[in-house]
Amino acid sequence: MAVTQDGLNGFDEEFLAKWEPTSNREKCLARGVLYREQKGLEIGALNFPTLPVGDVSYVDYASTEELKKRHRDHPKRVQRMVDVTYVWPGSGSLAAIVGDTDVFDFAIACHVIEHVPNVLGWFRGIGEVLKPGGVFNLAIPDRRYTFDIRCPLSTMGELVEADLLGYVRPSIRQMFDHTYYAKAIEPGAIWNIDVDVDATPAFSGSPAPFLALQQAYEIRDNASYIDSHCWIFTPSSFLDLIDGACRLGLFTLVPDFLEPTSPGQFEFYFSAKKPPVEMPEEALRSLQAEKISSIRNSLRKRDKELRLLIS
Repeated sequence: MAVTQDGLNGFDEEFLAKWEPTSNREKCLARGVLYREQKGLEIGALNFPTLPVGDVSYVDYASTEELKKRHRDHPKRVQRMVDVTYVWPGSGSLAAIVGDTDVFDFAIACHVIEHVPNVLGWFRGIGEVLKPGGVFNLAIPDRRYTFDIRCPLSTMGELVEADLLGYVRPSIRQMFDHTYYAKAIEPGAIWNIDVDVDATPAFSGSPAPFLALQQAYEIRDNASYIDSHCWIFTPSSFLDLIDGACRLGLFTLVPDFLEPTSPGQFEFYFSAKKPPVEMPEEALRSLQAEKISSIRNSLRKRDKELRLLIS
């Protein structure tokens, strides 16, 4: 249950008894999940757990008390913050921290992946603690409709570098690019207003370049953890990276579903599964390739339908 020190995150028992996913967002994040029966894990829930029902444990990069200190300027957020069950930096073995492998039926992460210094290690760690056939559902911000609009898209080389070097905190490059390029645009606002992106101020204001450099020194000199959008994706660029990771044998889950960003929204959804049985590497690569091809075909069909609607 999504329990905090102050109760069930403000939800009364009647609401919890009747709750079902109704929005497209809730349905995508609950995809393949028997949330009232199965054991789940949510990463980075902070004060807004995705599922208000079920047996859910919480993972974050810092303890509950540390997170409360970092968010002390937001008292309502602190008051409703979930209790962190496992502290994990997103790299290395999550199973060693949880105490076992094959523990959870599902995992959920909403707007977390972009903050994770080592994405490939993060996926592997979560895969360790999923049961065979377990589901991992994500909500991911789309660069085109957020303050990341001018940030460079992430590359395969950057993913591999972060994994081989075992990043546990945002690197100088990850932090610098985010602080330097991010724009002061509200998520999704670009759908509703005519935005001149180039004329829009930096997210951190006019001192952004100098702040980026100052924080770079802090990371170099003090190994500081400066929360950043370490990764920048669109639905197609994300799928390309997952495809590349699968081909290189660096991705242990099987891609299952990708819901592209809907008009008026600023996030897309991705789902992957742990293979139901242990598979030889060649068989896993083949299954991953088959699933990615199916997702690409589905995206092409949707794009065609949208073009026909507006033609």
